[in-house]
Amino acid sequence: MSDAVVKMQCHQGPIRSMGIDNSGKYLVTAGADRKVKVFDLRKYQELNSYYLSAAANTMSVSQRGLVAVGFGPNVHVLKSTFSSGSPIRPYMTYQIPGSMISSLAFRPFEDVLGVGHATGFNSIVIPGSGEPNFDTYEANPYENHKQRDESEVRSLLEKIRPEMITLDPNTIGRVDMDPAEEQEKKIYQMQRANGDATAKKPKKKMRGKNRPSRRLRKKQQNVVDAQKQQFREQLANKQKRQERQEQQREWNEKAESAPTALNRFFKK
Repeated sequence: MSDAVVKMQCHQGPIRSMGIDNSGKYLVTAGADRKVKVFDLRKYQELNSYYLSAAANTMSVSQRGLVAVGFGPNVHVLKSTFSSGSPIRPYMTYQIPGSMISSLAFRPFEDVLGVGHATGFNSIVIPGSGEPNFDTYEANPYENHKQRDESEVRSLLEKIRPEMITLDPNTIGRVDMDPAEEQEKKIYQMQRANGDATAKKPKKKMRGKNRPSRRLRKKQQNVVDAQKQQFREQLANKQKRQERQEQQREWNEKAESAPTALNRFFKK
């Protein structure tokens, strides 16, 4: 695209940090004007706002909608950020004296917030921040080796046609039987399994030299056709003429290559 799809002024100054919730419906921004604002991306309108005592340096949004904001040595975890009916309020606060907060990140599926600062790294417990139930078909962060193998086999089976999935290893690559013949064979096997003495073994259809189409072709070859006989005679005469011409050409070459004293022995 040559131009932006949406242009929106979020703050009365530079934006210091931003984040999007897990559903992709809400945008959270922190600006140099010391405000944290929430926007509804479906309408591109401001939904809620919160005022900080200093401009935020970093921000992170959890899977359950909690927003962690870091400014100076302080970390504020905010709740009710995505509801327009209730104001944003602090859920938890954390402070690292004498150190500036540089980065924040929630751990997926865990109630843990990672805090990076000037003198190191801290991890703090934030109850209710992580998603307690995960979709095993979407992403399983705790899957073991066996589960990973099963998911890989399942994904490969979904790529092939259903009729190719079989427990018989000899099915793939063999010639398909005639449907009627295959049905007769199945009925015979079922009758034998049930102990039916009157079960009739299906007749084996002739293949190769004795099949009906080959016998019919033999009969047609034995029919005497006047046009076919005439064509055969013309072909034989043409072959004889070519043989005589070839013999004459060889004789002329020998006569020309013979010495002059022996030319009288060759018939012109």
